[in-house]
Amino acid sequence: MSVFDRALAKALPAVPKPLVRRLSTPYIAGPSLEDAVRVVARLNAEGKLATVDVLGEEVATAEAAGEITLAYHQALARLESEKLDANISV
Repeated sequence: MSVFDRALAKALPAVPKPLVRRLSTPYIAGPSLEDAVRVVARLNAEGKLATVDVLGEEVATAEAAGEITLAYHQALARLESEKLDANISV
């Protein structure tokens, strides 16, 4: 991670959440798996592919790692069951 990326990551919690949402809206489907499935289905209908991110970069405990692992499994299972043309980012 570059110095700029580290500085940005440290500063991000100080940025008001409504501003973060406004700036990220074009790039983030939403906070839930349901949001991701809905947006990926729309993108696929437009002939586009998608990548689903399950964020968990700051995992510090085995319990949190287990929760993130489960979220990845759930995302993959939904993408498959809905027959969506998407992958996940790890």
